[in-house]
Formats: sequence, structure tokens, C-alpha cells
Amino acid sequence: MAVDIERELLDFVLTQLPLPANCKLTPLVADARSVLAEELAGEKFDVIVLDIFSGPEAPEHLTVPEYYTELRESLASDGLLFVNVGDDPPLRFTKSQVAAARSAFNFVMLSSTPEMFTQRYPGNLILTASRQEISEDLVQRCQDAGPYPAEVRSGLDLDRFSKP
Repeated sequence: MAVDIERELLDFVLTQLPLPANCKLTPLVADARSVLAEELAGEKFDVIVLDIFSGPEAPEHLTVPEYYTELRESLASDGLLFVNVGDDPPLRFTKSQVAAARSAFNFVMLSSTPEMFTQRYPGNLILTASRQEISEDLVQRCQDAGPYPAEVRSGLDLDRFSKP
């Protein structure tokens, strides 16, 4: 299921996203949090992808710790959450999303280009969260797989990045 409150964006994604020929993706124009809590209540997903607006333009109800708890409860025990976070220097919004995710998940990591981790450039980072811990070996394999250049931060590296 693909849920977005903006019909035009949903249409764009569905026409541009390279989906397998047999994929049956159901589009729904609605608020993602409402749909998760009401229409999809009790369902478990292997993957949830959240693409929220950048920084202060993001709908607040999609950026709070309570929503991350709802997302966690909607994932299978080995499921993954991927959040595309757009932000501007000094990446305060990204840091708030890391904190919100950490309040609900056992494992959180960020990936992006090395320049984004300098906190001097606007752009996007991908937050990945899991109910289960992910081994350092798997984190390293994710980084090694590219794309290049890329960095992955988790554990103490993410702690250092997330400090105000």
C-alpha cells in the first residue's frame, strides 16, 4: 500500500517507481498516521517507508516519538523502518528524528553522503530503524554495498553525530 495526502505526489511516485511487473501496490490518498492507526490497525509489515517533508515543513504528527512507537508496533518483529529525512544545516530536524526513533526502536542508524555528516549542507539522510539489534558486521556490509560515497552511522558514531 502507498499512502500520501497529496494525490499528485502519489501519482508521480507510482508512475516513476520501478516496481516489479507482478507488484500490486494499492494507492490511497489520506493521512499516513490515520491510515496506520485505523484502516491498517493490527496489520504487520516487513518494511515501512516514510518520506516526510523537510524540517519545519514536516507535519508535526508524523515526527513525534508517539508516531515512531505506532510505526514500531506495525512492523513484524524483524521488520525495518526507512525514513527519508530532508534537512538544512545544522540538521536539528534530523537529530530530533533520531531521538524520536531511538525512543521506540532498539536499533537506529543513519546513512547518507559524507558531506551530510559535516552538518554544513542541505540534503537528505536515510534513517533506518529496527525492533531488533542489527550487528556491526551487517551495518558495515550495508556501507560497503554503496552507493558511493556513503557513510553509515550507528551506535556511538550516531551518538556523537546526534549531540547538540
